[in-house]
Amino acid sequence: MTDNKNVKIMFFDIETLSTKNEAVVLSMGFVPVDFEVCSTFQELVAGGLEVKMQVEEQVAAGREVERSTLDWWKKQGDSAKRVLTPREDDVQMKDFYESISSLGFIQKANWYAKGPHFDMAITSSLFNDFNIKEPWGYNQVRDVRTALEWAVGDTMPYDREKLISDGTLAGFINHNAVHDAAFDAWQTLQILHGKYTDG
Repeated sequence: MTDNKNVKIMFFDIETLSTKNEAVVLSMGFVPVDFEVCSTFQELVAGGLEVKMQVEEQVAAGREVERSTLDWWKKQGDSAKRVLTPREDDVQMKDFYESISSLGFIQKANWYAKGPHFDMAITSSLFNDFNIKEPWGYNQVRDVRTALEWAVGDTMPYDREKLISDGTLAGFINHNAVHDAAFDAWQTLQILHGKYTDG
């Protein structure tokens, strides 16, 4: 876990309705991380924040919805698919920064995603459409895949299903933005703290 008032490291993930840069964004997951602390997956999830975005305004702005992605979502688990259901508290873009205020000071954080060409590129496009500044600077974006490959020679060093079965990832929801970001963070922390043992 980390002191969210002055975040230095943020792991980030999104869920979308397309794979194009102009995709509608369903949700964003934010997981603040302290590299000095080897947090558990559950601690990372507990310290994370999901922001479920309003879809209607994005569609009205011309953002993309792809049939192939909708078909893909139909094959996902019920817990993941809840993000498809509109809610009264879905966040409009004008309220984005208010919605993440609980994270604290994030302006100097380095942002990690797997990979930035998807998560950051789509999010930057969304922010640009609504004339809102993205929360990271040009030199603050990091790639989880590259970090994992350089560290252990594998972009997917852990058997996720095995970790779910043995309880390490108890409660994990695939294609939940916070859970996916937390899993990326957990893998990185395990390696940084010398606990990686070949999957």
